[in-house]
Amino acid sequence: MHSRSLGAMVAALLLPAAGCCVCRMAPAAGRTPRPAAEPGVSVPRRSQPSGEKVGEESFRSPGLPRFTQHATVGAAWRVAGGVLEVSGAGDQSVLIRDGSVVEDGWVEVRSDHADEGGLVLRFVDNDNYYLLAFRDDGSLLGFRNVEFFRRRAGHFQILTPGYGKDIPWPRGVERTVRFEAVENVLRVYVDGVLVDSVADPEPIMQPGAVGLRYHDVPEAPGSDFSRYRSLRWQAY
Repeated sequence: MHSRSLGAMVAALLLPAAGCCVCRMAPAAGRTPRPAAEPGVSVPRRSQPSGEKVGEESFRSPGLPRFTQHATVGAAWRVAGGVLEVSGAGDQSVLIRDGSVVEDGWVEVRSDHADEGGLVLRFVDNDNYYLLAFRDDGSLLGFRNVEFFRRRAGHFQILTPGYGKDIPWPRGVERTVRFEAVENVLRVYVDGVLVDSVADPEPIMQPGAVGLRYHDVPEAPGSDFSRYRSLRWQAY
């Protein structure tokens, strides 16, 4: 757990900074919001259709021909040696895997350095998607390692009670982070263990693409940096 001045803590709670507000919209018609499961509890899941394959990007080839970057201010995404790295003055930069379609399902990635990383589900466009923000303990916000956001009409709404979940994640230790959505319930697993979940009362209930996220926190000294390996996803 990192200690922070009151001013820094208040500034941190405003993240994501770009267009963050509380959005009030009615739940999708015909849907009854489901409760979230408690971490560590067995979670009933919708059965997976036979033949549904797991998509994967290993980042073994140079370039990102199957991805599209979306951002208010772009970041420098680059592939080298089987690793995807990103840095620079990115403002909620998301790298979306072209052709991926998931409504209920998951996306996961491995990371050993995450100043301001994240995973994206149900990406309809740059104004509408779900975000799981994640950071290792070396980040300025390392006391908020994982937290859920909904982005609707260009505005972010934090969904995690208490502004983030604190978990052990020393910098340099690789974690596998999985972000799952089933109906209105969002879950995050770290190294296969359910660490947090939330039920969104105003959910985005339509299929969309998956991807990765990076954000450069203005309060952090220098440019933030994140590193990713082996992006995987599956629709249920």
